Amino acid sequence: MLGKMNKQLSLPLDISKHASSLADLIESAIKPCTIGATTRLPHSTVIFGDGEREMAPMGGWSGDTIEFNVERFTASSQPSVLASIDSSCIPVAETRDGSVFAARVAVVFAYGGRIQSFAKFGPMLLYIDEDAAHSLFQGPKKSRFAKLVLMDRAIAQRTIRTRLERAVACKLALEMEDGVLMLDGALVGSVLDVGDMALGSIISSAGARLNHVVGISKSTRVKFLSRASSKLVSAEAPSLIDVHEYVSCLSRGLLGRVVLVKFDEGAFPFRVDVAACDDSGVAEVLSSVRFNDTFTRGYPESLRIAHHLSVFSRHESLCIGSYLAKHGEVKSVLGEDLRHSVLGEIKVGRVSGWGG
Repeated sequence: MLGKMNKQLSLPLDISKHASSLADLIESAIKPCTIGATTRLPHSTVIFGDGEREMAPMGGWSGDTIEFNVERFTASSQPSVLASIDSSCIPVAETRDGSVFAARVAVVFAYGGRIQSFAKFGPMLLYIDEDAAHSLFQGPKKSRFAKLVLMDRAIAQRTIRTRLERAVACKLALEMEDGVLMLDGALVGSVLDVGDMALGSIISSAGARLNHVVGISKSTRVKFLSRASSKLVSAEAPSLIDVHEYVSCLSRGLLGRVVLVKFDEGAFPFRVDVAACDDSGVAEVLSSVRFNDTFTRGYPESLRIAHHLSVFSRHESLCIGSYLAKHGEVKSVLGEDLRHSVLGEIKVGRVSGWGG
């Protein structure tokens, strides 16, 4: 629908004359992706989202032509310590030269099918300016990484979380023996790693003391894994599908064997990366996890609790800001949400001077 102004303006392009050809040009630019609902979508199974959250079908996708080998594994009867780590980081304030963040990291211990204890560190107030950013990295690319941290707040938050989780994992890898260290996310090396706290070094240190390292992902951007997960929905638990050969060609820096696992009946399947020490097989490691932890919809309770212990509530966020204002000897100035200020809101209704 074209809007008509009461007073005609002299524009370089008369939209009313070129609307049809412009529409054709736009369509041709995305022609391979055009839905063609009348010919391609009928009888398809769809799941609707809200434009933000990643959704998955409750019963899994059906009609997949790819064959996946579902393997059963049993829960071991050998008690061992599981240590699950998670962290969070939130922005608190901005300055001309940097950003202030609050961060917290938590570790939860499970043993013999029960949560035994936990520890949390923080909240910590962290200020990243140019000096701090350069001090975070080593090597010839330190200047480049430092600039990324300063320019992108999301990268700064990810850097802080990675460093906190790696620090705790590094300590536990050296102190635990014959246990399992569980991390939130895939076991993939990161450019944010440094020195002995790099993920590869942690896995090596853990293996030297007969500890296994496991990474569990709550979601994945690899659509293929969502399709493979559907095969586990109706499978008897606990069971797994080895998808390493499919994922390894898409991801560089993998430090573990990638499998999809359904830990419990009526549970969601999850991507699990396993870095097994010595000759221990993936199924053996998963068996230990299954026996020593409890599960909520198939997700390890120790990791779930670690997540809730580390996240910040709205009240905590306000209190941290208040603490900084009171004790940081800072000068507060008014701020605004630039996106909201620019875009604002448009009320639906008839607007004088417009038609269509």
